[in-house]
Amino acid sequence: MRDENAVTGRSVRRALGILRVLAENSRGLGVTELAERSGLAKGTVHLLLKVLEEEGFAEQDGLTRRYRLGREARRLGVAVVRGTDLREIARSHLGALCDRAGMPAYLATLVGDKAVLIEKAEPLVPLVAVLPVGTPLPFHSSALGKVLASHLAPERQRTLLDLWGTPAFTENTITDREAVLREWERVRREGVANDGEESLPGLSCVAAPVRDGAGAVVAAISVAGPSQRVEADRAHLAALVREAARGISLQLGWQEHQHNAEG
Repeated sequence: MRDENAVTGRSVRRALGILRVLAENSRGLGVTELAERSGLAKGTVHLLLKVLEEEGFAEQDGLTRRYRLGREARRLGVAVVRGTDLREIARSHLGALCDRAGMPAYLATLVGDKAVLIEKAEPLVPLVAVLPVGTPLPFHSSALGKVLASHLAPERQRTLLDLWGTPAFTENTITDREAVLREWERVRREGVANDGEESLPGLSCVAAPVRDGAGAVVAAISVAGPSQRVEADRAHLAALVREAARGISLQLGWQEHQHNAEG
């Protein structure tokens, strides 16, 4: 009996070793690479992958033939992350983004039918007024709100428009409902949202989506600053915001290979 237990334990440890290697390589690995990185024979890796694939813990890309974590492994990751505070994970990324951009950085999420600011980081000498945590954000004019709305189902989007309307905050605010829907579609497609003085005169923002282990958009992150400065450096700021969003998403269990499949 002890010999059987030893064999079973060894097989479990080897399978877990393969899962660890896959978790560290989101783009996937071939059998040869897996064997090299796990220290196992290719035949053993083949056998273990077959079992992991059958149970949903590993999957093979039909084009590249590489293996990566499967749906069950991602589901367990999501379950773990649900017990983790999104704000806690995002805090260091917000601070780094704020330092690099020299502007306030914000994190927002959906709370019922509202987009709400839940965390922020501000420079020592803010160039603009900093919004307090708890501030509700418009879906049609703020960059954060646009990101959150853009990844909702069409029925939910129209419900939000019915509920909140599209009031004009500045002369740049998009107030036509169909134009707002087109803007949300553009944001979803391009992965970045802009607010060019649409919510407040003189203030512009850039935002990007944060995803969880299942690939769902659970939050949005942004920087905000004087319009002249943001417009002059928008491409660079967009890259910084995307990088921060990517960092938070990876900690939440998202894998980069999911991006193309989920948009």
